[in-house]
Amino acid sequence: MRTRFYYCDPSAPYQKAEIELGHEFIRRVVPRGKSPYETFCFYYGEELAQKLGRHEVDATNITSRQDS
Repeated sequence: MRTRFYYCDPSAPYQKAEIELGHEFIRRVVPRGKSPYETFCFYYGEELAQKLGRHEVDATNITSRQDS
């Protein structure tokens, strides 16, 4: 699974509402404390995840940074 992160400009409070709605939607699909992989396996099974070549990604291998 790939996703994009969007950062708010500190001086643009009107952007925050849209990002919060995005976070709320993500939490409906992927509950807090569960990884996207765990959620996928819960709904579709680990066998399908393996067939699709999906695997758990360790949190230490995830880099989130803001590109200028």
